[in-house]
Amino acid sequence: YLFDSAKGTYSIDYEGNDKYFQKTKFTVSRDNEFINLMSKTFNTKHHYKIITQKKLARYLKESVKARDLPGMADIDSSLLWFSKKIKHEQANAAAKPLMTGL
Repeated sequence: YLFDSAKGTYSIDYEGNDKYFQKTKFTVSRDNEFINLMSKTFNTKHHYKIITQKKLARYLKESVKARDLPGMADIDSSLLWFSKKIKHEQANAAAKPLMTGL
């Protein structure tokens, strides 16, 4: 397998996405069904992280500075928040989380 099952896996979602998600050509479904399948298949300890709209907005300027140019605002700021959140949680752990998607 790609990773030791003792390692945690993580996913990120936006506050309110459970209520307001709408299917598009590029995003045909929410990720939860696949996240649950992956976690069950590989017996991981999965951590769901939900970013609030306020936190998303708070990280916008910092994410532009980190990237050194504008990008996809919601993706960049949520990834920055997500990375810091995981780093904080994994600070005392030997495991490195497996991240994919977004």
